[in-house]
Amino acid sequence: MSLKRLSVLTGHTDRVWHVSWSPCGRYLASCGGDRAIRVWGAPTLSSGPRTDQDGDKDDRNEEEAGQEEGGGTWRLLATLGDGQTRTVRCCEWSPCGNMLAAVSFDSTCVIWELQPSRAQAGREMEWELAASVEGHEHEAKCVAWNRGGTLLATCSRDKSVWIWECLQDNDFECLSVLHGHDQDVKFVRFHPREDVLFSASYDDTLKVWEEEEDDWACVSTLKGHTSTVWGLSIGSRDDGMVSCSDDGTLIVWKAAGGAGRYDKWRQLTRLEAPGKATVYSVDWSRESGAIASGGADDAIRIYVEDVEDPQGWALDTPSFVCEADVPGAHDADVNCVRWNPVRPDLLASAGDDQAVRIWSFRRRGE
Repeated sequence: MSLKRLSVLTGHTDRVWHVSWSPCGRYLASCGGDRAIRVWGAPTLSSGPRTDQDGDKDDRNEEEAGQEEGGGTWRLLATLGDGQTRTVRCCEWSPCGNMLAAVSFDSTCVIWELQPSRAQAGREMEWELAASVEGHEHEAKCVAWNRGGTLLATCSRDKSVWIWECLQDNDFECLSVLHGHDQDVKFVRFHPREDVLFSASYDDTLKVWEEEEDDWACVSTLKGHTSTVWGLSIGSRDDGMVSCSDDGTLIVWKAAGGAGRYDKWRQLTRLEAPGKATVYSVDWSRESGAIASGGADDAIRIYVEDVEDPQGWALDTPSFVCEADVPGAHDADVNCVRWNPVRPDLLASAGDDQAVRIWSFRRRGE
């Protein structure tokens, strides 16, 4: 098996909706129906005492919350449970790694700030609630930071996308409210290199937003899915994107407007889940190029570009093969999959079974 389970992280008391790696790849945040965010510390792979960034030895006295299956012992470093009153649907680390933004079914977005005096690897973390921003009229579904940490985007069941500017002293000002989707907006994500925003919706479309004349406008609407678009991920190439849907497919897209242009897109290929099971989450590793997906059939699948067709992308005809298919990866729906930004062989997943799981991926033959 090219996808091996390393650890199971338990502690949530309701479904886990989302997981997010810190930029350094050493911490993982998870959130869910129990209204809590949990921050986990990753084990090191080397033997002997661990050290933090200041060279202090880790005394290993923290709670051992992760079941070892060859991946070391993960530790629960913090539980953030007083910020929101309903399900925490999504949480994301800021690019600097010192903040967590989280959106909830109570319609709010809260920002937690890590206190530097306790920010040591392998030790308990102390967080403070730095800000709470409100504006959505219904459940908030997703949150995303831009590459510089200066902008925050949120989306909601109220069909809108809000863009917030991050000011000094943890103050957030609404720059724009984007109306364009006809239904619930499920997902938002900024491009990893450009201030370009992507959104996915219950109206079966994706939209691309860019700043124009001191406001934000939709520059492209992507149609190809036949049901709710649950998520998207920018690929290992800046001009590539993959989306996932309730129609049981992944669609790989390519920007067709030229270098640095994101106003035109072309559908390149479609990957179909067995039985057309809903695909709730997709993540395209910018390091390895592997695409991970998870969905309603409780399975995780990994797709890689066909190495026998290396010119496919240049010719707009890339082909992908399913390198790993793990049925029963969770005991219920797989809600989120995320690649580690530093260790491209590590994958985290979250499920309706109240568990977070850590996986190791190896291509066949490696």
